[in-house]
Amino acid sequence: MIDASVYAAFVYRESTWREALRLMTGREQVSASLVYYEMANTARKKIAAQPESRFAVSAAFRGWLNLPIRTLSPDFAVLADLALSTDLTVYDATYLQLALRHGLELLTFDAALNDAYLKMLQV
Repeated sequence: MIDASVYAAFVYRESTWREALRLMTGREQVSASLVYYEMANTARKKIAAQPESRFAVSAAFRGWLNLPIRTLSPDFAVLADLALSTDLTVYDATYLQLALRHGLELLTFDAALNDAYLKMLQV
């Protein structure tokens, strides 16, 4: 289960892009269906912060859209409760729930999400 923080690091060549590439290499690309919204919003934020980057950011985002990512949807009935019990946003809890439900390793650069994931594995 690859979250948007890993994809964004790779796509936009953030400081952790090499680590993101290492994490993604040789794995099936599986993510939450919301990853497309999160990545589009990341592109918007980057362009808003640096309008001169519009072409490069848009091109990188469009390139990422071509990756063969298998997406999964969460169990919405219990998502809010999971978010509350882990003190995560519903968005981050989505990745957590899907990783746990499908037995997938969660790949994230989000410290709070990673901590919640490691705690849930110990339960």
